[in-house]
Amino acid sequence: MGKHKRNTGPGNKTVVVRQPTAHRVFVTILSVLFMSVTVFLSVYLWIFAQEGSGPVFLLLILFEGGICVPLTLWHITWRVTLDERGVRKEVFGRTTRSYAWTQVQGVERFKPTGELSYIYVLFMDGKKLSFRIDWENALEAVVFLQSRFSVN
Repeated sequence: MGKHKRNTGPGNKTVVVRQPTAHRVFVTILSVLFMSVTVFLSVYLWIFAQEGSGPVFLLLILFEGGICVPLTLWHITWRVTLDERGVRKEVFGRTTRSYAWTQVQGVERFKPTGELSYIYVLFMDGKKLSFRIDWENALEAVVFLQSRFSVN
């Protein structure tokens, strides 16, 4: 069993799909590097403040706080949970979408040219949830979905 997959009782199966650990680690390392450069430049501007460096300093702080940190947290915390109750998407530790199985319109496999396959879970409200077939526990999720729907 995968690290994020657990049985919660007889007949109750839960599968959690996440981005691969390598992707999460890479994004985290890249973010730490960007933040280090940003902090270095900010300190440099603060110590050797030249006229007109205020806007640059603010842009660096906004870039770090407004783009790097949320993007990193999104990659680390994104997950899709499939269980007996339905499908849930969680980001930043909060459920952003939750659907019962009765709200699922269908499941499709999509393969762009030259890329790995994606699984799309289509809902009655027109929204869709997707994950790549090479992500953590994605194959277990496909088996779980095939037990309920035909995957086209």
